[in-house]
Parts: sequence; C-alpha cells; structure tokens
Amino acid sequence: MTFLIRMVELAAAVVILVVAWTAIYRTDEFRAFFAAPMAEQVEPDGDDEFVRVGQHMLDTVEADHAALRDASVAIEHLTRQLAATNAVVQDLLSGSSDQVRSRAEAVLSTNAALLDASAQVQREAKAAAIAAAAQTKSSVQGRDLDERAKVAALMRGTGSGDEAGPDPMEPRWGIVFGSELTEDAAEQMLSRAEESGSSLPAMRLYRRNGFYRGVAELPTYAAALQDLPDIRERVRSDAYIISLDQWCPGPRSDQGTVECGS
Repeated sequence: MTFLIRMVELAAAVVILVVAWTAIYRTDEFRAFFAAPMAEQVEPDGDDEFVRVGQHMLDTVEADHAALRDASVAIEHLTRQLAATNAVVQDLLSGSSDQVRSRAEAVLSTNAALLDASAQVQREAKAAAIAAAAQTKSSVQGRDLDERAKVAALMRGTGSGDEAGPDPMEPRWGIVFGSELTEDAAEQMLSRAEESGSSLPAMRLYRRNGFYRGVAELPTYAAALQDLPDIRERVRSDAYIISLDQWCPGPRSDQGTVECGS
C-alpha cells in the first residue's frame, strides 16, 4: 500500500513539473487554457495613453518575474520530493519479489531522468528571471524622473518629459559593443564593427571614464531593442543598450569622438 501511495505522489509530482515547465517555456500555450477578460476599449489621450500602456507593460513584467520565482520554488520542491521517492524505492528493492523489484527499478530510472530535467529547468528559470530583471532595470528604471515622464520617455524614445521634446531622429539611445584603452585600438574596433554589415546603425566612439567605447546610435529605445540581436550576432555577443542622456552626460564632440562629462 505504501508503495502505491508513493507511486501516486510521484505521478502528481511529474504532472506539476510538466505544468511548471509549460508555464515557463510555453507561456502562450499555458495562458490559452485560461479565459482572458475583454479589455475595455479607451480612446488615446496624449501622454495619459503612454502612461497607461507603460504601466501595463511594467505590471506584465513584474507578474512574469513573480511567476518565474514561484515556478523555481515549485521545481525545487519537486526535486526534493523525487529524491525522497528514490530513497523509498531503494528500500523496497531489498525485500520485494522479482516483479515488484523490476517495476521499482524502472521507477528509479525514470526518477533519475526527472531529477536531471528538474535541476536543468530550475537553473534556466533562475537565469531567465535574473536576465528579465536586469533588462527591466536598465531600460525602465534607469532615469531619475517621475513615473509619468519615465514611461512617456520610454514609449517615445526621448530622454525627458518636456512638452516640446527633441528632434525625433536625434540619437537618444545607444548600443555599447566594446571598449579599448587607446584611441588607435578603438578605431580598429570601430572599423571591424562597421565592416560586419551594411544594415547596422551608425556607430561612433565615445570616451567615458578614461576608456574609448564603441556605440551604435539609435533615435528610440524600440529601434535599439530591434537592432540589439543583430549587433550581438555580428559584432559582440555581450552588447547592451544604454540611454545616452544618462550614460554620457554633458557630451561634447572632439574630432569625431564624443567626450562624456562626469
């Protein structure tokens, strides 16, 4: 009877593990099982619409972070449960008939595979949560502005909440793809980056904190987000997005190189 109870617990653990994996890596399919309420249709109202859309985006990201954390905890619990079941089955092997022993050995083999899969899913869930949190912090929370101006700046790709705003095509965002200590090495780095593809955005050298850094300039955050995968593939895998206003305050041009203030 104890063996049957353990088998039922194991089956439940497997089902929960599959559901947790689906929630993390098959989000669309997982959400399709639940009826989504109809969103109320509202007319756009200038900056208020940007604030509503931006707040919805922030709420969605925070909910995804919470789901990843919950899934990680659930998977860790399942891993411990599977390990405990393995110990019980090992005890059964010592005093069981050949038929029961054969089934128990099969369960042990399945459990071993599930333990490996559970550990891998847990590692990937934690990594996904860390990456999502880092991206959100750098793209949304990097400005010392009130919430309304912050969301408006993000949606418009501008650096402030002023009514007039800057030229929409002026570079306000950048993708940093490398750094060098000397100007000659930085020029070579920039040349290699420019030769990697004609479809890449305009690139310049920025001198910041004593280092020359290669930066691809973009007018909006959306444009930077769109070009980031291409630059990571062609130029440098650890390239990242920055806000030029915050990352390089008080810029001035010096023979083609942008000197950043302190």
